[in-house]
Amino acid sequence: MAQLYTNAADVLPPELLAQVQKHWQGMIWVPARTPAAHDDVLLLVRNGLSAEAVAASLGISISRVYQLARSLGRHNPFRKRGRKPYKAILQMVSVQG
Repeated sequence: MAQLYTNAADVLPPELLAQVQKHWQGMIWVPARTPAAHDDVLLLVRNGLSAEAVAASLGISISRVYQLARSLGRHNPFRKRGRKPYKAILQMVSVQG
């Protein structure tokens, strides 16, 4: 199992450690790099690739592609479009009635 934490003095060059110490004393968390950049996923989705194709080309899961595509909001090509806005329903009822 990988070690979850280590002493910064053991892994950082002395110059970088000195810079970090100027800004922070105590424990600090360094996030891991992500294998596929968010922007790469969105670029491929916007260019019309399927979720399966994006996942295969970037080595991520299809569900992760859907998750990142949700940040596109109404421009998300994978979003469900089953509901009609409330005003449109009222207009339909008033026209039929």
